Amino acid sequence: MSNQKGTTLVEILLYIVITAIVLFIISESISLIVASQQRIKGEKEIAQSLTLATVKIEKSIKEASAVTGTYPADVLNLTIGEVTTTYSISEGVLQKKIGEASSVDITNSNVTISPWDGEKVFSLISTDTVQVKFKIVFCANTDIQTQIQTTVSLRKSW
Repeated sequence: MSNQKGTTLVEILLYIVITAIVLFIISESISLIVASQQRIKGEKEIAQSLTLATVKIEKSIKEASAVTGTYPADVLNLTIGEVTTTYSISEGVLQKKIGEASSVDITNSNVTISPWDGEKVFSLISTDTVQVKFKIVFCANTDIQTQIQTTVSLRKSW
């Protein structure tokens, strides 16, 4: 009777198969976690940019005494006091320009702002009511996007 100790080829193959299955499950789980984190980051970035953009535009429209220019357009010209404030989109970034000063970026390069369905961003509903309509996309994943439409009236000083 032989008393041999050791592993058989079948046992080694079984260990390799089990290890491969466990590693596959772990790698898929990590991949799902990374994708979820990316989606959450994108949704958060869009929400922050969207809030900042709409709050600034709405505040300016409410402060304005007049809207100048021809609409619909991708540029909004507001008269606030004696100064013209302009909102525009340049290379996917929403910008604000007050008077002769340089334009200031409102959104950052992590998101892209564009017209919604090929329409113009700014429209006049009446002489004192502006409709703002655009799409915002998270640059790292174009599947993460939203569209916004808001209507704001100039505040009348009675």
